Amino acid sequence: MSTILFQARGRKDINFVDAIEILKKTHKIVVVTDSDSFQTYKKIPGIYVEKHHVSLEDLKNIPAHKLSRLPEIESLLGTDCYKFNENYLLYNKHVRRYARKYSYAEYLELTPQIVYSDFVFLEQIVKKHNIDYAFFETLDLPFTMVLKGMAENGIIKQAFECEFLSIGEGRRLRIATGQPRRSKRIEYCHENPPSPEGIKWAKNIIQGYRKDRVPNTYDDFFVKLSCLSTRYSVKDIVNKLNRVAHGESFYPAIVHNLNRMRSLKYFDHSLPKTKILSYFLQLTPEATMLSQIPELSEQEYLIEQMAICGKYGYTIVVKEHPICFGNRKPSFYKELSYLPNVKILPPSFPTRKILLQSEAVVVATATSIGMEAIAMGIPLICLGSPFYNICKNNETVSHPKKVWGALDKINTSEEAQINFLAAVYDGTCEYPDFISFEDQDVDRNIGPAIAEALNDEIAMYESGVLK
Repeated sequence: MSTILFQARGRKDINFVDAIEILKKTHKIVVVTDSDSFQTYKKIPGIYVEKHHVSLEDLKNIPAHKLSRLPEIESLLGTDCYKFNENYLLYNKHVRRYARKYSYAEYLELTPQIVYSDFVFLEQIVKKHNIDYAFFETLDLPFTMVLKGMAENGIIKQAFECEFLSIGEGRRLRIATGQPRRSKRIEYCHENPPSPEGIKWAKNIIQGYRKDRVPNTYDDFFVKLSCLSTRYSVKDIVNKLNRVAHGESFYPAIVHNLNRMRSLKYFDHSLPKTKILSYFLQLTPEATMLSQIPELSEQEYLIEQMAICGKYGYTIVVKEHPICFGNRKPSFYKELSYLPNVKILPPSFPTRKILLQSEAVVVATATSIGMEAIAMGIPLICLGSPFYNICKNNETVSHPKKVWGALDKINTSEEAQINFLAAVYDGTCEYPDFISFEDQDVDRNIGPAIAEALNDEIAMYESGVLK
C-alpha cells in the first residue's frame, strides 16, 4: 500500500474529497491543509489530516540561525531559494499592471522564510507517514516546489498534478510531473505500440478536424470571452457586488475595460497575403508560463525577437488570448504594431482560420493550441518543453530567433499525428464534459476521474514501468 500526500486547495476541496474517498480503499492518504479546510477533511474516516498554516507574523519571527539552514536545503533539493517562489514573484509584477495592490505581495519579502517553513514541515511529514507520492492542483506555490524537489532528489517517489485536455470532442485528464509538466505515462505509451482503441480515437480526432466541427461547451466559453466589449450576466454582476461588499475593489474591472477599449485600434481584422507564422498569446499571469519558462513570460520580447530575425515573405500573426484581453496595457499592442512583419488579431478572430493558413505555429507552453495544431497536422515549433513536443511533427528551439531555422526542418506526417494522439488516449483518462471553470470545481464527476488517473499512474511506478 502506497502513501499519498494530498495538498488541499480550498477551491478544489469537492474534487479532492471525492478522489480521496476512492483512493483511501487502496492507499494510505495524508492530507495537508490550512485552517479553513481542516474540518472538511477531518470528517473523512480512515485518512490522516495535518494542518499547515503559517501566518505573516510566524514567518517574520523565524530566527536568523534557523534560516542559516537554507543553503543546505537549496543543495538538497537542487533549487535556489527564490526559484521556489518564481511564479508569484513574477505574478506580482503582472497583476500590478491592472490592480493597485496584490494580496500576496507582503509574503514575497519573506520568500526565504516560506521556503524554510515549508521544507521543515514537509520533511517531518514525509518521515512521520513514510510518504511515497504527493498530489497537488498545480506547480505554483513554494510548498509544491518543495515537493517537486523532494521527488527529483529521491526523498519521495514522485509528485503529481493533473491537467484537463480539450481536443475536438475528446476531453481527457493527464497526470503531469516536474517543471515543465511532463507526462511520463504518455511518453511511455508513445514509445510503445498504441492500442487499437487509441488508434481509433486518434483517427476520429483527426477526421473531425478536417471539417468545421460543432463547438463544444469549452469552445463556447471562450467565444463568449472573445467579445470585444465585455458582457456580464446577472450572475456575474451579483457575484461581483458580493465580492465588493466583502472588500474587493472595482478598480481592476475598470482598468480591464479601459484597456480593452483603448487597445482596439491596434488590431487587424484580416489575415495578411504573405506566408504566416502564428503565435497565440498565452494567459498572463498564469502558473503554466511563469513557472515553466519565466524567461519568456514577457511575450512582447518573444514576438519581437522572432520579428527582428524574420524571413522574407513571412508575417507573424499574433492572436490575443480571450481571458487576458484587458489585462495588457494598450502600449503592449502599440509597440508590437511598430514591427512591419507583425499583425495582431483580436481574440474574436477564428482560431481555425489562422491555423489553416499557418506554415507553422509557435508555442511556449500553451496546451489547447498545441494539441489543436497537432490534430490539424500543422507543424509546431516549441519554445518551451510542453508535454506534446514528443510528437514528431514538432521542432523544439531554445530561443525565439531560432524558430526560422526550425521552420525549414519540420516534416509532418499523419502517422506521427496518429501515434501521438493514440499515446494521449492510452496515457490519460476520460474527463467529464466541460461546463465552466467555476462549475468544474464543484463537479462531482471530476473526483473519480482524478482517482482513476492517479491509481493508473502509481501502478505504473510501483511496477517499475515508470521511474
